[in-house]
Amino acid sequence: MKRILHFVFIVLITSGAFAQSGFDAKTKKNKAAPQLEHVFQEISGQQSGNTNLRKKAIQSGVELRSSIDYKTYRDSESGSVIFIENNKTGLSVRQQRKTATAQAYDFLEEVKGQLKVTNPKNEFSAISNNTDEQGLSHLKFQQEYNGVKIYGAEIVTHADDKKVKTLNGKVFPTPNNLSLKPKIDKKEAIILGLKELAKISIIQKDGFENGFFEIAQDQADLVIYHKEEIPVLAYEMTLKPNLLERWVVFMDAQTGEIIDKYNHTCTLDGVFQTSAKDLNGFTRSFNIIQSGSSYFMLDPSKPMFDNGQSKLPDAPVGAVWTIDALDSRISGEMEFAHVTSNDGTTWSPTAVSAHNNASICYDFYRTKFDRNSLNGKGGNIISVINITDEDGKGMDNAYWNGEFMGYGNGAQGFKPLAGALDVAGHEMTHGVIENTARLEYRNQSGALNESFADIFGALIDRDDWTLGEDVVKSNVFPSGALRSLENPNQGGQNDPGYQPKNMSQYVYLRDTPSEDNGGVHINSGIPNHAFYLFATANGMNKDKAEKVYYHTLSNYITRTSKFVDLRLAVIQGTKDLYGEGLESAAAASAFDQVGIAAPGSGQQVPTTEEEIIEVNPGEQFLIVYEPEGKSIYRGAAGGENYDVVAEGLGCQRKPSISDDGTAMYFVAADGNIYYVDLTASAATAQPLSSNGAWSNVAISKNGTLLAALTSSEDGKIYVFNLETDQQASFELFNPTYTQGVSTGEVLYADALEWDYSGEYLVYDAFNRVSSLFGDLEYWDVGLLKAWDLNTNDFGDGDIEKIFSDLDDGDNIGNPALSKTNPNIIAFDYLDAREDKFYILGVNLYSGDLNLLIENNAIGYPDFTIDDKILAYTAEEAVGEVVKLIPLNDDKISTTVNAGTRLFDEGQDKWAVFYAQGQRKLPTKEAQTIQFSNLADQSAGAVVNLNAVASSGFGVQYSVISGDAVIQGNTVVVGNTPGLITVQAFQVGGSDFTSASAEQSFCLNPQALSITSDGETVFASNSGLYQWYVNGNPIGGQTTNSQRVVDRNGTYSVKAATADGCLSDFSNEIQLQLQRVLGTEPSELEALSVYPNPAQNEIKISVPKGSRFVSAEIRNTSGKSILSTDKEVINIGHFNAGVYIIKVTTDKGDAYRKVVKQ
Repeated sequence: MKRILHFVFIVLITSGAFAQSGFDAKTKKNKAAPQLEHVFQEISGQQSGNTNLRKKAIQSGVELRSSIDYKTYRDSESGSVIFIENNKTGLSVRQQRKTATAQAYDFLEEVKGQLKVTNPKNEFSAISNNTDEQGLSHLKFQQEYNGVKIYGAEIVTHADDKKVKTLNGKVFPTPNNLSLKPKIDKKEAIILGLKELAKISIIQKDGFENGFFEIAQDQADLVIYHKEEIPVLAYEMTLKPNLLERWVVFMDAQTGEIIDKYNHTCTLDGVFQTSAKDLNGFTRSFNIIQSGSSYFMLDPSKPMFDNGQSKLPDAPVGAVWTIDALDSRISGEMEFAHVTSNDGTTWSPTAVSAHNNASICYDFYRTKFDRNSLNGKGGNIISVINITDEDGKGMDNAYWNGEFMGYGNGAQGFKPLAGALDVAGHEMTHGVIENTARLEYRNQSGALNESFADIFGALIDRDDWTLGEDVVKSNVFPSGALRSLENPNQGGQNDPGYQPKNMSQYVYLRDTPSEDNGGVHINSGIPNHAFYLFATANGMNKDKAEKVYYHTLSNYITRTSKFVDLRLAVIQGTKDLYGEGLESAAAASAFDQVGIAAPGSGQQVPTTEEEIIEVNPGEQFLIVYEPEGKSIYRGAAGGENYDVVAEGLGCQRKPSISDDGTAMYFVAADGNIYYVDLTASAATAQPLSSNGAWSNVAISKNGTLLAALTSSEDGKIYVFNLETDQQASFELFNPTYTQGVSTGEVLYADALEWDYSGEYLVYDAFNRVSSLFGDLEYWDVGLLKAWDLNTNDFGDGDIEKIFSDLDDGDNIGNPALSKTNPNIIAFDYLDAREDKFYILGVNLYSGDLNLLIENNAIGYPDFTIDDKILAYTAEEAVGEVVKLIPLNDDKISTTVNAGTRLFDEGQDKWAVFYAQGQRKLPTKEAQTIQFSNLADQSAGAVVNLNAVASSGFGVQYSVISGDAVIQGNTVVVGNTPGLITVQAFQVGGSDFTSASAEQSFCLNPQALSITSDGETVFASNSGLYQWYVNGNPIGGQTTNSQRVVDRNGTYSVKAATADGCLSDFSNEIQLQLQRVLGTEPSELEALSVYPNPAQNEIKISVPKGSRFVSAEIRNTSGKSILSTDKEVINIGHFNAGVYIIKVTTDKGDAYRKVVKQ
């Protein structure tokens, strides 16, 4: 299933009508900004920042009408099947004895329902059979109808010795009673065809050069041709009006109408190889096409190109294609144009680089792994250049959005991003990942997503182990690269290219966009370095390592895999390909070296069980809306009596009810939000707003958060905290993989529901995307992080999409969560190509998706409290009615083909089932970590770490700062003095939030030694000093290694570090101050003047219990230089030398000697 979100290059500009024609009831009429009664905290999950090579959907690559056993993909225009994946187990022993052809026919019989064919054995003729090096059998079939070939209908089955694995090609439904007897014979058809060509060409059938050359005979064969998807008996004719031209003409065999024709002559128009310089000054050779007098940067020469489906230059299928965004802003409505040349040789260096990058990426995956494009199904590889930032200026980023590779032209940190092949390889590899492992984009799973993209980016541009070296600016990236697999630390933690290289440097971050979704771009350095160590180990090389990692990505990694899963998978994948030996030992060693340790003996790859919620124990009730009376009714499910809870107010959308069944919220016809206490025997609706600005609301399962939508096209969701009376608005957007890059296009949301954790809102949204040929419009479903259980505050506004690859004409909306399984959602699906409605069910945990029922209207589905029945709205002669279908145990399939009415008569709509009872919801619990204190240590010490998580889950450690490394549950202290901070963290899971705790200790400097000449104390070399008299600190830390003797007492010093660590005391020296004048009160002996020596200013510190009055500074001749009542004195303008300062206090006078440097 291809996502329409950003693929703006479809010829059909009627797509705008697709979305609205069936979902028009969801359209918002008011485009003006709403007048709201509250001030909302504005939150957007879109984060700005420079390139960190990024967010993808929960479900990807699954065709919406797939069955549980097969994943089926359909053509975006016709809706016909083009690809089927067989998910069933292998064949029985009896089936394995059959020939490959017999197995293929058995498979066709199994999927004939999806193919819409009646008798596969009679309708498909085998025309070729090929067995490849891997032993796969590829059998090609031509579709026929009663012996007549169906034009354009060919399929290929791909099988191993156990089963047919996949099918691809194009199939048409079996024609219904189509007459195969033509009214026009072949000869007459050829005459009529040539007559048609005479209008546009020269007919010369008498030979050439006195008959020396003879023109080949014209041909006409009967075929079934689909004219606007309707089968027609036609002649496929190859006509040669003259020596030069060859035309293919299709003619209706009954009427003589010319259905289609094209010139099949090879002329100057076509595919050409040209060359031009790229951004790095290299001359690149690449393929282009000519159409008319213009040349287009479009390469149809790759094996994935589908000539039959392509319409060049505007709608290629399976091409490498470069598009110009014309400096349009990423956050607005982007404009697009072909990249063209008048002579075929003059090209923008940016376009050349982008085009070359895409071609190399395709060739890499094709030649190395026999992968048919990024999506594995021959999809276009599109590059879009000249994209600007939100402010219209240069964009310091490149990104993959699920449909194309987008390039900015750089700004502060980067040169034009198209100049980096490895950056392009990184981003395009996200397209491979989302069609294989589908790694979620958070925490360690997200770091693996980034790591695989980094690894294959470096392998595509395989001359070094760095990424981005061709485009970074050295003043921002002093190490000269964005990333390094060889040395992820690069220039250290102050280097923008820094990443941790082992688990001791792991950075614990929260799962929010502001903290890099849990460190996906940061901690990816650890598995990156593991790959480098693996690929460079004894007996290994890049070729062997990349085979292992592609095998691992395709076959072992799952959506929620973590670092330990990668370790186990890579080791097993290495054994799969090379057996147990040098290579598998190299894999284990690589992960050992970066601290990704093996789990305990016998432990397998961690798995998580699908979460089930207990059925609400209360009695089941039903809320239903009656359109004629504009009233909402309540009654016991299955009962006869219903009472009115909101009379005559109208209802704009399906009401929302808290999980305990006590509170209902809805928006009435007047645009205001209403509340109903469902525990009341005579319930009535109470207004909560008066501005008439709203269209829909949803209450969280625990009844504390209310989400609302306005009647305007404002692209926001508003959330009210009913406990604290706080509110926030969340901006809607469409995410990409690149940090700091997201796209607009979301006009508004319409239906929404809170998930069971209380953190996420599931919502549908209407999108409009600009294209080369007009605006594309569609509905899709997203997840909004609206609340954060860690902080007990509003969420960061991060967004994920349920589906990422919607075909043109696909629309999904009105999500409804299962009542007992948080991973199951039912929703409406509109196939705008056929103007048909369906209700589908998806299990986000398993990835299964089923068609539940074909409908004739928007269904607004809802589950009963035990998920055994699904209710939905349908159209009948009387108007809108609620229907019911039974559900199987999987909750996303049924055994019936039609629903039964909930009520016998009248109109009813929007059924909502609930129960008034209490149950435990799958809300994450906050966990805490108890981390034992750590004492100060000496260099080289090995310190045991002891931390326990309240969840009982294992705790990991990382060094936040200081010279130390983690080894298992110990920290090994280095040699550089300073504060060392260790973090204990637990990443959480389905039941618990993440948590962390820190402990710090000092690696203290070595003790110093001091000497004195009686007037000054001198310390041995250090960086920072803390001076003491009689064991009391004098002033603060200083860089002065000398201290003027300005009082009686015992002098000593400690070496200090900038972060506050101190050595032991130095040796002590007893010194007696030679008084300058008279006697000094004993209580003023602790009076100090510091720093001393000083350069600019000195400070006077009087002992506790004394009050400063004034100060006077004299030179050694006794002349008064300065008098002041300030305790801070500027002496920067004094000449260097010794001065005497008289300090007057309420206890008397004291004198101190000060050295001005």
